[in-house]
Amino acid sequence: MLGLLMLAIAVSIDGLAAGMAFGMKKIVIPLSSILIVGISSGGVIAVSMPLGNVLQAVIPQHFSHWIGAVIFICIGLLSLFSQNPIQADRDHSGEISAREALTLGIALSVDSIGAGVSAALLGFTIWLTAVTIAVSCASFIWMGSYLGQHMSCFIRNRYLSYIPGLLLIVLGMIKLL
Repeated sequence: MLGLLMLAIAVSIDGLAAGMAFGMKKIVIPLSSILIVGISSGGVIAVSMPLGNVLQAVIPQHFSHWIGAVIFICIGLLSLFSQNPIQADRDHSGEISAREALTLGIALSVDSIGAGVSAALLGFTIWLTAVTIAVSCASFIWMGSYLGQHMSCFIRNRYLSYIPGLLLIVLGMIKLL
């Protein structure tokens, strides 16, 4: 269960940073858009985990755990070195529309593809993992937006972008033990 929570935080915390960036710019993220982002994140996990299950049927269990852990570490390292800000409010309306939320959700979920495969290789349950990540992603976007709007003078957003990568590396290293 601790592994699932770490995974959910690792693949969702970039939503906190994105939400904070939008909040600081006073860009509104309606509840419907927050839900779209969460559902798309959970959906990416739900779609990618069956691939991990197929691989698990072919690869011996002790080796599949090792592969899953190494994938987490690699995704974490890639995340540390590819920090790209997300420009989601394309129409500059000051609000994230449903279409923009879908784009944002997919952009925030790219690292979830490998994480979903890894999670399946490590024995995580598909539906529980997908729901947990959907809820955590939506929650982190909302919290980030709130914090960005109300505490923008105190928050330094640039350091938050390193947390997802570090969490995935730690999760992978724990799974190697």
